[in-house]
Amino acid sequence: MATLLGFTVPAPGAAVATYLVPGTSIKLTLAREVAPLLLGLARDFDREVEELIPGQCGGFNPRRIAGTSSWSRHAIGAAVDLNWLVHPQGRRNTFTPSQRAKIRAILGRYSHNGVKIIRWGGDYSRPDDMHFEINVSRTAAIAAAKALQGSGKPAGGPKPGSRTLRIGAVGPDVAFLQRWVGAKDDGRFGPATQDRVRRYQRIVGVPVTGVVDARTWDKILGR
Repeated sequence: MATLLGFTVPAPGAAVATYLVPGTSIKLTLAREVAPLLLGLARDFDREVEELIPGQCGGFNPRRIAGTSSWSRHAIGAAVDLNWLVHPQGRRNTFTPSQRAKIRAILGRYSHNGVKIIRWGGDYSRPDDMHFEINVSRTAAIAAAKALQGSGKPAGGPKPGSRTLRIGAVGPDVAFLQRWVGAKDDGRFGPATQDRVRRYQRIVGVPVTGVVDARTWDKILGR
């Protein structure tokens, strides 16, 4: 059985899932174990660099690197391409200097134990500005994903998905929800968060109630 970074390649169906990039209508299919890392990066890219464009973003693709016999990290669900028509492979400096600085700042957030977890195709000898990929072993990437999400019960409050959330709820699980749906993550469920929840519910096809019940949590957590 072939492996890449410790992941089975190509990834079996059970190892990947399709997720909504928080605060957008963009869906990415990614390796379940490391999805929080690439979803977070895509969310930050959308917020801080440029808006993600529907039909121009992707993740899992069971293929080899073009022109080689080597597996692409897309084949394990550990890479994403963002706005590929705007930032085609082989074209250098498709981002402004300001955007490049923001990308580097975002990449710096996705570190664990002093090691950067994600690398950018804009740094390749043959530039690939659209491309971002996990650049550490499966074990290290899983540890980083768990650290990003927080393991077990968050300090001072319940675990995400353990209760129904509605207007008036407070706590770290509310902040987790807010980061997911693109609301301000202040840990307080108010009307603005409810609006974002309703938008998310419409996109993922669950009842649009503004209340985060088990069905909505299942979509968020990929259960």
